[in-house]
Amino acid sequence: MAETADGVKLAVIGGGSVFTPELVDLLARRAVSGEIPTREVVLCDVDQARLGVVAGLARRIIDRVGAEIRVTETTERRRALDGASYVLLQLRAGGQRMRIVDEHLGLKYRLPFAETISTCAFGAMLRTAPVYEQLAVELRELAPDAWVFSFANPAGILTQYLQTLGVTRAIGLCNIPVITLGWVAQEYQVDVDDVFIASRGLNHLTVADHVFLGRDDVLTQLLASRSASTQLPFDREVTETFPYLLNPYFQYVLHSEVIRERLQQQEKTRGERVLELEGELLAEYGRENIVGVPDMLIERGGYRYSLAVVGLIGALRGNGRSLQYVNVRNGGAVPGLGEDTVVEVPAYVERDQVTALSCSAVPAPLDAIVVAYARQQELLCEGVAGRSTATLVRAAVANPLIRGFEMATAVVGDLIEANRDFIGDWSPQEVA
Repeated sequence: MAETADGVKLAVIGGGSVFTPELVDLLARRAVSGEIPTREVVLCDVDQARLGVVAGLARRIIDRVGAEIRVTETTERRRALDGASYVLLQLRAGGQRMRIVDEHLGLKYRLPFAETISTCAFGAMLRTAPVYEQLAVELRELAPDAWVFSFANPAGILTQYLQTLGVTRAIGLCNIPVITLGWVAQEYQVDVDDVFIASRGLNHLTVADHVFLGRDDVLTQLLASRSASTQLPFDREVTETFPYLLNPYFQYVLHSEVIRERLQQQEKTRGERVLELEGELLAEYGRENIVGVPDMLIERGGYRYSLAVVGLIGALRGNGRSLQYVNVRNGGAVPGLGEDTVVEVPAYVERDQVTALSCSAVPAPLDAIVVAYARQQELLCEGVAGRSTATLVRAAVANPLIRGFEMATAVVGDLIEANRDFIGDWSPQEVA
């Protein structure tokens, strides 16, 4: 069991994230209730100033809740990992600055893009892979039994990369299942635990053909509800043609032309807006009278992922069997996808064990889209592992949004050049 006798040690790599206070608040409450007896939260970040601000708020939150949790801040990752029971990866290699570079490459090639879509997914993978390679070595040495939660985007792809590096206890997390469950529960005025969504696919690319409240399938009714128009970013024709609960990120494929034009016309990219918002959040966090999580965190996006983290920790340490929606090795859970492909599926989590539920195949013809992205995921992992430009081009060709070999070659070339400081001397290879 990845836990010492005196309680849980949680290492947060990327601890200077604006999301950290929400996590600490939930952990403090679970510590007081006895559900998760956390003894220490180690916040590790390369940005010392930012880390100090977030750690200060974390301590004030713990004091307000009345928990006895030590908050340690460090820029030394080995110190954070040493003896950790659980490790949360929420780092962003290159920060928002490099995310913005990825976005502007998307604009240059007139591609739909978002944090896990097209140029942004490729750029984040290029920058984060070398960090994960070092992490894998350190985890084997310093925390070999720890469960590792990967929230860094692209979460599914990076979780698969960790798995290929031998970190078999890596689980990818996303806040979209949490938000979706909350929406359905609120729509029908039931508890979240009373909702089961039969979803499967990849991170940010899942399809559900049933939504159960007990034994009642309410999917058709849910899609026709008034709230669906605000929760789901699809035209009515899409939901009529594909009567499923689709992950919102499907919009980048199904409404690609509309999104492409919208992005071209925006004054600022999402990364530029997030950079400004994070500055405002950190200024708020630095005020001594702030002792809780500000409401403006919701505007940042990505909130509520901490619910998934504490839910997983509670179940893994033996607080009872729990159903979670996670990114794990497929192992046959989703027919039509590779055994080693990391998929996002419902899974039963109990003491030191995660078991993906067996699912039916992704409904056709959406399965073709999911298979293409699964192939891209595999090729991205192969490409960064082998430092192969040719394999990255193949990954780009597999992406349904990238139009042809010439564009794929140009996009990959620009991404490698933009990320030289992170990937080192990676000379372009002749494409076979």
